[in-house]
Amino acid sequence: MTQYAVRSTKYATYIGLALLVLLLGVLLAAGWLAVPPQPRPADVIVVLGGYNVERLQTGVQLYRQGLASRLWHTGHGSDAEGQHFAAYTRFFAEAEGLPADRLTLLESASTWEDAAQIGALARERQVRRLLVVTHWFHSRRALRSINQQLAGTGVEIAYIPAEATPFQPDNWWHSRAGWQEVTGELLKLGFYWVYYGVTPWGDTTVPGMLGPKGTSDERRVSQPLFPTQRLAAHSTGGLHQLCATA
Repeated sequence: MTQYAVRSTKYATYIGLALLVLLLGVLLAAGWLAVPPQPRPADVIVVLGGYNVERLQTGVQLYRQGLASRLWHTGHGSDAEGQHFAAYTRFFAEAEGLPADRLTLLESASTWEDAAQIGALARERQVRRLLVVTHWFHSRRALRSINQQLAGTGVEIAYIPAEATPFQPDNWWHSRAGWQEVTGELLKLGFYWVYYGVTPWGDTTVPGMLGPKGTSDERRVSQPLFPTQRLAAHSTGGLHQLCATA
């Protein structure tokens, strides 16, 4: 074997090992993206835009369970497309059982803008507790962004994942969509860290909402949030048990 062939083999081995390490890193980080759910009562349910039907449907179900008296929905715009989206959101929410006067639409075009609008409105209306709804793979970036916008306010943040997702934390790598969402989310976390100063680690909730069991800060629901047969496909396999045993 020539010196060139030996060198090429060595480089190919290094590249293969690097790709293997990168793959293992992605597989481990994907589970870390999913923030554990906290089904707690709040002043407002906040549904983040994107995957609109799944997230909005979950938010309305939480409203009907009595976890909050109002619902905010982000991701709306002032152009024609934004107006159409707003009309659809109002129609869908009302059809699912949410009164029109209980719904507030927030104008935003990104997760960072979501967080900024949520922070501003929470201050304006002196909201103390938020229950955020989004998909599991989006939860860490979304909650870290909201947490940063509300830093120092004492506003308490909890989170519930959207009920239906095409892939779960334990099988996302089986589909192309899973790879696209998870790897894309990891890249976005890095961008948010560099551009907005949102560190991927740290608190995703405010400790006051997660106080000692039995205190007034931990009023849990006594029934599953969703029908049992539909929870079989839930993005966090333990949400049913978490709600049922609370």
